[in-house]
Amino acid sequence: MTQTRCPICEAPVHLLFAELPGYIAGRSYDILECSKCHASFADPLIADEKVYESIYRNSEILVGYERY
Repeated sequence: MTQTRCPICEAPVHLLFAELPGYIAGRSYDILECSKCHASFADPLIADEKVYESIYRNSEILVGYERY
């Protein structure tokens, strides 16, 4: 867990789920929750634009993404 504070209100966070698999094979994320505002977010809190480009490019053949 690298993120120790909420990115919204800066209150302490706690771990909800550890090492959930990401969209890219071999990547995993922790899911954290704020102790104050109860916002949940992935850690690391980053987005890889290549993933989204791949989803949009292949949306017709990916289950659950046909509306993108």
